[in-house]
Amino acid sequence: MSPDEGMLASVVVVGLNPVMTTDEVKKLIETGIEGAEATVTDLTGTGDHFKAEVAAPGFAGKSMIQQHKMVYEALEEEMKGPIHALQLFTRASA
Repeated sequence: MSPDEGMLASVVVVGLNPVMTTDEVKKLIETGIEGAEATVTDLTGTGDHFKAEVAAPGFAGKSMIQQHKMVYEALEEEMKGPIHALQLFTRASA
């Protein structure tokens, strides 16, 4: 295999297995939920298993299930592919 063929194979593999950074996940959550502040950790270093701690004023008066649903809606497309697992902690903020 020539060096060029090896590079092409690497590009194809990366394209089939997209990964995300903690900053990308954080931005999607904070953009998708007004006033949200998120702390995101990559649990395995592989860009597909995350822990997110999210505080948002919009969570006030909502059940934990409703709060989690809001986060999942903010990450809807990513939950279908790049994100394999998400450990989620939510709370209302002032």
